[in-house]
Amino acid sequence: MSQIIPRIALLSLLAGVTVLIACGDTPTSPMTDATASGEVAEAPSHPMFAVNENDWFTLPWEAEFCGEVLQAELRVHTLGSYTEAASGNLNFKYFVFVHGTAVGLTTGYDYVWNDVWHVEHVTTAPAGFPYTFHYTDNWVIIGKGRAPNFKEKVTIQVTVNANGDATADVLNATTSCK
Repeated sequence: MSQIIPRIALLSLLAGVTVLIACGDTPTSPMTDATASGEVAEAPSHPMFAVNENDWFTLPWEAEFCGEVLQAELRVHTLGSYTEAASGNLNFKYFVFVHGTAVGLTTGYDYVWNDVWHVEHVTTAPAGFPYTFHYTDNWVIIGKGRAPNFKEKVTIQVTVNANGDATADVLNATTSCK
């Protein structure tokens, strides 16, 4: 459970950055052949805009797994989209792929680091409800030689109905260190 809190904090930070970036962009409608040639085109009946993110960055990281602090050098790939329909419906999706290597600070064991997480926020009305939040995180840290392997899967599901009542609030986490 102690690793869940930092990941959710990082997730919140990254999600906040993406939303701020998305809010600064001007809504647009899909380009048609007519608008590309300079002609005036009829406005689509359901205009939408999407802000997409496709970024790579490196991240030095220290975290405790299997009772040892690992120092990691990670390569992170983020894919995100924020879409708003003319009706006010919002959909925010975020995928993060993390790959790299790590070294145990006490034992000196080497590890291969893999992590994939998916986050989705869906609001189906301008008032903010109903609302669905889904989060899945799959960690697989493979120890080389005698080093243990670490696996963790975390899923979170929150659903709020149109009245603002929580109808689902689920957290499942499984962890193994072998």
